[in-house]
Amino acid sequence: MTSVPVEPLDPGRDGDLVIVANRLPVSYDGAGGWQSSPGGLVSAVLPVAERRRSTWVGWPGSADAPALAAMPGAAAGGRLHPVALSADEADGYYAGYANSLLWPLFHGFPERAVSEPEWWAQYRAVNERFARAASTAAAPGATVWVHDYHLLLVPRLLRELRPDVAIVFFLHIPMAAPGEFARLPVAEAEALLAGVAAADLIGVQSDTDREHLRVATGGKARVETFPISIDPAGFQSRAAEADAPRRARALREALGSPHRLVLSVDRIDYTKGILERMRAWGALLRRHPEWVGRATLLQVLTPTREHLPAYRSLRAEVDAAAAALLREFGGTGAPPLVQRFEHLGAEGLSDHYRAADLLAVTSLRDGMNLVAK
Repeated sequence: MTSVPVEPLDPGRDGDLVIVANRLPVSYDGAGGWQSSPGGLVSAVLPVAERRRSTWVGWPGSADAPALAAMPGAAAGGRLHPVALSADEADGYYAGYANSLLWPLFHGFPERAVSEPEWWAQYRAVNERFARAASTAAAPGATVWVHDYHLLLVPRLLRELRPDVAIVFFLHIPMAAPGEFARLPVAEAEALLAGVAAADLIGVQSDTDREHLRVATGGKARVETFPISIDPAGFQSRAAEADAPRRARALREALGSPHRLVLSVDRIDYTKGILERMRAWGALLRRHPEWVGRATLLQVLTPTREHLPAYRSLRAEVDAAAAALLREFGGTGAPPLVQRFEHLGAEGLSDHYRAADLLAVTSLRDGMNLVAK
């Protein structure tokens, strides 16, 4: 569970910095509890929230989430500003327009993009609600930091409500190439680009993303490259703990003490190249049978978006591919493949990194892969 924020280093005034993201840094688990929200966005932005007197505007992740007073840590004091969504709104705005249409288009998988007529209206309505929430939370002259493809309309909507605030927008995923973006209906594409272009500053992960966005907005927006990173000092500190070598040895022993341990850590998403990696692993073991029983691929996979058919189908394909690898190469010695379906926190990641000999990052297209960093 996360408590947000900790004691700030540079407190400022309440509302001086407002972070606006689809999800709060904590999510309701549906069983009366709260847990840290997974994903690279929270990992990258939370350290900033912890060092500033910031307010975080976002969705608790469930239409059934309790009221603000029931949220953990400093949330009851108003530092987390939840935006309520009905089940229908979450389905149309989040599962639908954002993740079934924009996500595949922006990642270069137009063949996976699907759309329903009502999704655009729901996406627009939810963006309006986020903009109003940010307007309420922001102090005079505040900086409002809007995040990612879920909220592309918010900068312009907020500009109309609060011309006094500075608006920064950051896109965590790749920016769609012009040809991919053109697959959207013209009116929707124009509204999305106008929404983003209203920000005072737009941040993206790579120079390619910057060029795509500059072309899409006709060069009217200020776009800069700010690749996000990790907290290396935190990983170094955990790796230097006296008990770290023992934990790493125990992890390898639990896997049958393979001579070589290859690690991968991903969300279960078609952009991550999971099936491609498994096919490559099988090909390697066929070409080099001397590694059968001596090398293990450990896949730590975080289930995500399981309510979407594409993701349920991918999970089934991953399970089938794993079963095939175990049938072909299983037997004596170290297993060829071990799969764990979980979200690793920072400590778990550090232990796994220390235990592994190789790290396999096989994303087909990414904004910035924090596992690789």
